[in-house]
Amino acid sequence: MENKHSHDNQQPKSRYFLLGLTLFLAGAALIGVYYILFHGSKLAEIYQFISDMMMPVLCGFVLAYVLIPVLNYIEGKIVIPFLRQKTMIDVEAKKAKIRAFSVTLTAILSVFVVYFFIDMFIAQIVPSIQEIILNFDTYMDNGIAYVNKLLEDNPTLSAVFNNFVGNSLSDFDG
Repeated sequence: MENKHSHDNQQPKSRYFLLGLTLFLAGAALIGVYYILFHGSKLAEIYQFISDMMMPVLCGFVLAYVLIPVLNYIEGKIVIPFLRQKTMIDVEAKKAKIRAFSVTLTAILSVFVVYFFIDMFIAQIVPSIQEIILNFDTYMDNGIAYVNKLLEDNPTLSAVFNNFVGNSLSDFDG
């Protein structure tokens, strides 16, 4: 004979259970908000520490994600067909050595690509910086003329600026 209330007793998500779970989660959320508000700098320090430690791992994942298709192409379209054509080596038996050779080629290729990107970047940025340095006095004159014109056209702004500069200079005097 089956107890008709046994189903109700076995149901773990009763009304009281859900109420207790809701109150617990609300309390945990309030404690979390309190901790973030009053100890947020410590939380930021912990986050910074963890992100600094995980940065090399993240860079490794990104680098692997970018280079895996290159590795697969070099191995599948260049190295293995070359070995099948030119040598009598059993490609399937030497799969690990072929993979190591393909990884080495991919690493060398990626170093050259990074070198050429840096070289192109430096080649573009050095003349720009030199031009900025050579024309710095012109840029400063234009900036000063713009600020003077702005202050002449806006007497209220000019008064506020003069008051601020006067107060700032008096702080240095004494």
